[in-house]
Amino acid sequence: MTEKHPLQVYRELHDLTQEDLGKLVGVEAATISRWEQRTRTPRADDLNRICAPTQLPAPHILGLTDTSASFPADPTS
Repeated sequence: MTEKHPLQVYRELHDLTQEDLGKLVGVEAATISRWEQRTRTPRADDLNRICAPTQLPAPHILGLTDTSASFPADPTS
């Protein structure tokens, strides 16, 4: 079984849909889906848009760090 993408883990922890997260970071839900499926990798400008509201570090999003680490607080609260 493949390990879940950090964005998917983050979404599930914060009860967000791909559409919700897409709105939060300024991309379409389909883009979130591609990142989570690992068929696309976020570009540098995408990483900046993801990191700011989610408080996730870029290396974590890119899978370069341990994904079992704790996640930041809910940005929508």
